[in-house]
Amino acid sequence: MYRKKSKAFYERMLKKYPDVMSIPQMSKACDVSSKTGYKLVREGRIDFLKIGRNLFVPKEYLISYLLIRDENNVR
Repeated sequence: MYRKKSKAFYERMLKKYPDVMSIPQMSKACDVSSKTGYKLVREGRIDFLKIGRNLFVPKEYLISYLLIRDENNVR
C-alpha cells in the first residue's frame, strides 16, 4: 500500500543537501539521472532559479514538487 509522506519527512531526507541545489545535486537527492532532473525543470514540474546560464532549485521548491507528486501518486 502506498503511504503519503509529510513535509517533515522530506526535510529530513534532504538535510544533508544545500538550501539551493544545482540540477545534478537535485537529481542525486531524488535518485534520478541528471537528464531526468533537467527534463523535470524544462517541463515546468519543478520551479527553479536561473542565475546567468546556471539553473538552481531551492530545497523548498523541491519539497513542494515531492509533496504534489505524492498527492497525485505520480512518480
